[in-house]
Amino acid sequence: MRAVVRVRVTVVGRRRFPCLRTLLLLIPLFFLCLQLHVSSLSSPRDVSTQESANDSALILSMVPQVLHKFLTARPKNASSMYNGTIGNDSWEGRGLMTEEILRNIHRYNAAQTIINEDIFGPVQNDTIIIVIQVHTRIVYLRHLIVSLAQAQGIETTLIVFSHDFYDPEANELVQSVDFARVMQIFYPLSIQTHPDTFPGQSKGDCPRDINYQQ
Repeated sequence: MRAVVRVRVTVVGRRRFPCLRTLLLLIPLFFLCLQLHVSSLSSPRDVSTQESANDSALILSMVPQVLHKFLTARPKNASSMYNGTIGNDSWEGRGLMTEEILRNIHRYNAAQTIINEDIFGPVQNDTIIIVIQVHTRIVYLRHLIVSLAQAQGIETTLIVFSHDFYDPEANELVQSVDFARVMQIFYPLSIQTHPDTFPGQSKGDCPRDINYQQ
């Protein structure tokens, strides 16, 4: 009887210990997998933010400190300037903003103000004039201004920024240029200010994809 009991205890012990050992191994592995899964959910955004910050730091490191002000973006306003709207797409809101934009455009074009003329002197007959067409890509405009600022002899020129889109942020950026004489002009018949008449699409216009028979 004693021999039989000893055999049974030995067999049961061998069965219990492997199960316990496997359980002890599975618990840490489960929590490790859970932690990796949770970290993978938030890592793409963190990695993207870090990469963006690294890119910005790299760009700023290649630009002289005095020109960093041209690369600093203003916080976006809650209202949108696109299509002449303020936070809505209704005709009433668009009409009011369009009238204001048109008044500002006519005021700029009539004044023909040359900025920094008191610093670099009046424009002469032999002054080199650089004309830049500006639309809505303000990031490109920022880098272009930084590039112009580092050009040799840029202080002797007149830089004319010709806008076909009225954007206060772009205006502020252009008017902050202090390394040369600057002038702004605006196209008075843009689609931004004439969305429902020429050069925009008016009610009496034929559809752009109409065929010859129609």
